[in-house]
Amino acid sequence: MSAPLDGRVLLVSGVSDGVGRAILRSAAVAGAEVAVLLRQGVGSDAESRALLGEIEECGRDCLILRADLRRESEVMDVVARVADHYGRLDTIVCNAGSGVADNTLAVEPDVFRAMVEVNLHATYLLGRAALPHLLESGAGQLLSIAPPVDISEERLGSAVPWSVSKFAATLLTLGWAAEFIEERFSANTLWPHRPIHEPGFVPFPARSQSPVFLPSIMGEAAAELLARPAGQVTGRALLDAEVLQASGVADLSTYVWRPRKHLTGAFPQPLRSSDV
Repeated sequence: MSAPLDGRVLLVSGVSDGVGRAILRSAAVAGAEVAVLLRQGVGSDAESRALLGEIEECGRDCLILRADLRRESEVMDVVARVADHYGRLDTIVCNAGSGVADNTLAVEPDVFRAMVEVNLHATYLLGRAALPHLLESGAGQLLSIAPPVDISEERLGSAVPWSVSKFAATLLTLGWAAEFIEERFSANTLWPHRPIHEPGFVPFPARSQSPVFLPSIMGEAAAELLARPAGQVTGRALLDAEVLQASGVADLSTYVWRPRKHLTGAFPQPLRSSDV
């Protein structure tokens, strides 16, 4: 029996750790050939070799590339190299993100500019460069890791600069779904329904009553969504839990982060194929 993503070629940005790494592994386990886009200057050669080894353990090919996502020429070059290496490009996952979840007076203008450049402008550059390949694929999908737009006072007022930059990425992605609605192509966003434990995560007291989840919940939700035929689900701002529950996963407790089980030192253990 073929794997759900067998034969697909995915390009994923922002895979140094956490959610991006989980999406990468889940896609590889599901049969995809994956290309990894790392930011210039992030991660050592040893870390890149370790990442390559993780994907090859799944029996899949992995191409590791580096680029500044804010520079059009570098993004165009990376997309062209992926398409040339594999002969096609079917899917991109825009996971690279930046930001400080703080109030307006605490976020300096240059910090806000950086958030917009990474969260919005980089998504635009990568999406625009990849779109010709995705539309030609016949199985093209674009997935942005961005939240549903929520303009309630409670949500929007808590971190205006960051929220605006991420909501804009959501609108951009949903706009592409509408723009190419006649094509065999999907564009959606995906976001965790609860906090995700990633390196640097601090379990604030206010979150004590809310479960914290492993990145693997986002990885499996992304793989499940991307396994659906292009055009079947498009123009949606989805949460990981609803994607998994729609696929028949009733019990999400296996994805809950449990400190005694998953924590060694400061950070969770790297995901294994058995975790995804």
